[in-house]
Amino acid sequence: GTLDDLNLDHERAGDIWFVLAETWIIHYPNNGGHGSTYLSDWSTPLFMCGAGIKAGEVIPDAEIVDLAPTALELLGIDPGLFGDGAVLWDALDG
Repeated sequence: GTLDDLNLDHERAGDIWFVLAETWIIHYPNNGGHGSTYLSDWSTPLFMCGAGIKAGEVIPDAEIVDLAPTALELLGIDPGLFGDGAVLWDALDG
């Protein structure tokens, strides 16, 4: 089959694929798994709480790469020194 047949030809799908030598079931929709390429599987809410976090704030454009810079900012470490992403300023109190 092709990636289209498996519904894996998606802009957020990985560039590297591993094919196992033996018969293993990696993903079967009726038997659980680790998600799919559908929006409902990769658009997941993030809940944050604690000192320095605003209560009830909704940030629709947060990305997973924004978590580390935000955590570093809360810890008082310059987030510009590490990787990608941006501080989720709208989520921070102060």
